Amino acid sequence: MLDLVERIDAATTVVEAAETLLADMRALGALSLMADHTRVTMQTPGVRRAHTSLAALTPAGWKGSSNAAFVDRYNPNPAAARNLRRPFRWRQAALPTPALAESYWEALGEFGAVDGFAVPVYGPTHLLGVSMAFATNDWSPRERRTMEFACYAFVDKMRALAPDDAEPPRLSPRERDCLSFVAEGKTDWEISVILGVSQHTSHQYVESARKKLGAMTRAQAVARFVLLGLL
Repeated sequence: MLDLVERIDAATTVVEAAETLLADMRALGALSLMADHTRVTMQTPGVRRAHTSLAALTPAGWKGSSNAAFVDRYNPNPAAARNLRRPFRWRQAALPTPALAESYWEALGEFGAVDGFAVPVYGPTHLLGVSMAFATNDWSPRERRTMEFACYAFVDKMRALAPDDAEPPRLSPRERDCLSFVAEGKTDWEISVILGVSQHTSHQYVESARKKLGAMTRAQAVARFVLLGLL
């Protein structure tokens, strides 16, 4: 997994990073990848959302098709991203009626998609997200964690390619150690044994590091930790 993060980090454009992620996720049934950036700017009156598509890797025949137009028109994923603010399967995003849902998935099914996976990441003035269609949703818990981790790494690479002026977070040596062990797949209990501290203490170190990194989950924290060169 860390090898994939390094290859994503080596990319010089969002499209190159997207191609790297999609190629690796094809083993899990990935068919396409969309990467988006929505910047929120205060206007008078109200708020305007400026949306930019940074990468669109789609199956042959998708662009310009009637099925693509239908899916784009009724796509429930943006609303689900705003409401859930966490990784989700496409089938968790509700459509208004069963009939519309059936037509929506029939349109996606024309290109082999039976589900999808989306990872939205919110900041104070922006939303970055990656969304992939899959030919299966029969993923093991380990595969699901792998997908989440890889997507967070990709989203953070998107952020790195459009850097802001923020200083990188300062982690304590213990926080860095604990996140390094999380990156290796170790549990709080295993970390506590290695460091000779209580499980509660090791958990607190990980949570403190996660918050400093501005991450919503451990997977996102580890991805950001690696991409910032803190590992």
